[in-house]
Amino acid sequence: MLEHVTNSGEGHRDLNLEAVKEGDVLDTDGKMKPFLKQRSLLGEVIEGRSTNETLDEYSKKFFYVSGFISYLRNDDKTYYLACPEENCRKKVMEESVGWRCENCNKTYPNCVPTYVVTAKIADVSDQCYVSFYRNEGTAVMGMTAEKLKEIKDQGDIQVINDTYTERLYKPFAMLLRVKVKPQSQQYLDRNDINAQHTFQMFCSKVLDHSWKIENEMLIHRLEAFKKQFGFKDVNYADTAPKKKQRSPSEEARQLEKHGKD
Repeated sequence: MLEHVTNSGEGHRDLNLEAVKEGDVLDTDGKMKPFLKQRSLLGEVIEGRSTNETLDEYSKKFFYVSGFISYLRNDDKTYYLACPEENCRKKVMEESVGWRCENCNKTYPNCVPTYVVTAKIADVSDQCYVSFYRNEGTAVMGMTAEKLKEIKDQGDIQVINDTYTERLYKPFAMLLRVKVKPQSQQYLDRNDINAQHTFQMFCSKVLDHSWKIENEMLIHRLEAFKKQFGFKDVNYADTAPKKKQRSPSEEARQLEKHGKD
């Protein structure tokens, strides 16, 4: 598998997400940052849960992937009405005097629409569902949750559908993590680790997509293949058939022939 060659499916631990700004992909010397060189394919991330690595270690890693949206779930669960407290953001219930947050044990005069977008992300290797919360949902949808709520409240089905459709097949770079939860009791006696647990992929950071970075990562991956299998560089110009050189007399006869024609 590619993972065994490039080591790119292993992910990264202890990334400072605040330091990973959109477009912040180069070191001070102009070289691509190491974690970007370790791009994972979705197939590698999915396969990683079946390795000998403990699920605890697997769930702590970040995976840098690049893919496109092949499907967006278009329903009333794209966002929810949340508590306005920044450190809470739990779901609130509407009351006659405002919005009640059970977590804060308070009633507020307003609520905040907050994203919990579900999208299917695909690349050349595989596809999987990924959850995008809050700011990452804004990046995927191309608008705030408040704006999307306004569109939905207007009730024009065609406009709503177009809003989702316009976001399909757009490329994104993103940092993913995996939530691992025990499966229900009926599956616990199975030997298959994937049957004993549920795996939910969620996005920790959406980054600007760059074809330049894509090419850099592809070169890095090809270099890893070359090193692994001992491939050598080939100058194809040296292997191309050489054009036969004509003698001066042959050139003269050829020119004379063309002159008569």
